[in-house]
Amino acid sequence: MRESVIYQDILQQGESGIILKQLKHKFGVVPLELQAKIQQLSTTQLEALGEALLDFTSPEDLSSWLEQNYRPFKRAIASSIASNLSRRQIASLACK
Repeated sequence: MRESVIYQDILQQGESGIILKQLKHKFGVVPLELQAKIQQLSTTQLEALGEALLDFTSPEDLSSWLEQNYRPFKRAIASSIASNLSRRQIASLACK
């Protein structure tokens, strides 16, 4: 179950919600553009952001972190799924 896409999506949504609450508490309003980027991060990226935000002293620190680490969640899932498929499975999908 932990490997299912649905489970990962639910986990990602929960983690992004917690991080957004922490950032709002620390800095006040978080711009919508940054909120959207945070909501697209993978769970691994969100965990890293959760640790990094402890050291942030300004909203610019968040912007800098996102510039260096932003990679949308959907691409992360697609590459994870692709890496778990065998060449034969990929070939059979391409033929359909």
